[in-house]
Amino acid sequence: MLQRFTDFQKTMFCFSFFSVIILFLAVFFDFAYGFYIFLRLVVCVSICMLISDMCNVYFRFALIVVAILYNPIAPIHLGNRDTWIVINLLTIPLIVAADILSIRRILKNGSAQKR
Repeated sequence: MLQRFTDFQKTMFCFSFFSVIILFLAVFFDFAYGFYIFLRLVVCVSICMLISDMCNVYFRFALIVVAILYNPIAPIHLGNRDTWIVINLLTIPLIVAADILSIRRILKNGSAQKR
């Protein structure tokens, strides 16, 4: 089954899995500011990779909005930690759903698209 995925897609799914774990940790623990910069970087890269592989227009739009929100170059400051906890909790299922849609598309087509 892994033969169906290109190296880019395998990397994309690894980044997505890693970003979901980091988001989950950010919800329950209080880290130093540097961790949150790292979180923004990993999540933004993961989402940009998902955007490039996403066919669904609505998911692509939602992922673009989230990528802008997690942008590490020009960070958006939304105030207190509680706001970010809610955003993190909403981002986790979005990333998981985008991964599931991408995997289903790849498995349905029978082989990975070459990049």
